[in-house]
Order: sequence, then structure tokens, then C-alpha cells
Amino acid sequence: MLARTPLTCSHPAVIRHPTIAAIHPVLIALLTIGFLTACGSSSTVAVLEQRPAGKNNEVLSWQASASQGGAAHLVRVSIDTDPAKLMGWSRKDVGYRALLDVSARGPAGELLKKTVVVPITETHEIGQDGNTIQVAYDAAGTMMESGFRRGAALDALRFKPTPGDWELSVRVRVISGGNRRSLTVIRAVRVELLSRGEGDKALQHWTELPPKVEGL
Repeated sequence: MLARTPLTCSHPAVIRHPTIAAIHPVLIALLTIGFLTACGSSSTVAVLEQRPAGKNNEVLSWQASASQGGAAHLVRVSIDTDPAKLMGWSRKDVGYRALLDVSARGPAGELLKKTVVVPITETHEIGQDGNTIQVAYDAAGTMMESGFRRGAALDALRFKPTPGDWELSVRVRVISGGNRRSLTVIRAVRVELLSRGEGDKALQHWTELPPKVEGL
């Protein structure tokens, strides 16, 4: 019977337990890789949110100051949608999407940018006719208790803070040829920052800046 040894990131039993190693060398390798990955996983250091006004090329921004260099930060973005905003104009056979231009600007003028495509509507099952499942487009995301829907968080970019002021921005715009009214369905834009850094090495405190509309 295997001894129940507490697992910690520094405990030698994790990778050198003789009974486990005797089972299969590949198994112990997989267990070791998985455990080390968990030990080094990132955690959420900040969640930022703003409600856009439904305007094309609206820019939502936040600012933070880094007192020292820190670990790399992963930026993820998502949107909340309001199904009620689709009533009276949207088509159930057409999907609507938006572009989120995510950028991180550093104190020396360095600029990182990435555009992420997010669905505003997606297909949902509405019934079944015999063996045929009937679907129609409705607000994207998982339904919340509030009645709004929350979309999946998508990886946007990574940046490694250097000392000084940093600004995160998300420009919300419609896809070329798309219906601008679809932007009114976006109730909130959320930005999640993940990092392995701790304390002053993680940008945890952000100040919301006034939204603005800019051309490309």
C-alpha cells in the first residue's frame, strides 16, 4: 500500500517514490510534468471591466504604475452580452461578431497589440423537429443569474512590465461590413490579467480612464 505523503512543490517523493517509479517510467514522467506545471501556474492578479456605449471604435483604457520589473503578464479578454438588446432588429439566421484591439503601452513607448475576434451572437438549440435539431442565433455566452450572458475569456497578448506607467486599452469595433448596431449588445468588456509574479512584481492596481472614440 502506498504511503500518503503530502505533495509539495519541493518534496522529493513527488518524482522519486520507488513504488510509483516501478509501475512505469512513462507514468512517473507524466505525473512529474503535470505536477510541476501546476506548481508554476499563473494566478489572476487583476480583473478590469468597463461598459461600452455601443459606439464603433470606442476605446476603453486603464493605467497602472510598476515600481519594479516583474514577471510576464497574460492578458485575456471577454465580453458580457445583453440578449434584450437583440430584440426588434437582429436576424436569427445571421451571426454577429466584434473585433477587440487589445494593446499594452509601456513607459518607454513600447507597444504590444493583438486583435481578438469575439462572437456577439452564436447558435443555440431552440427545438427539435423529428431527427432535426433546430438552431438560431442568440446572444453569445453562458447565461448568468442576472439574465446577461458571459463569453469565454480569450488570450490576447503577453507583456513583461518594466518600471513606470503602463496603459492597457481595448478598442471595440465592428467587423468590416457588419451591423454597427450589434455593438449595443455588448454590455461589458472584461480584461483579466494573470501572472506568476507576487506583490509589487504584479500589476494589481489599475485606474480606469475615461472612454473615447478614435478612428483607426
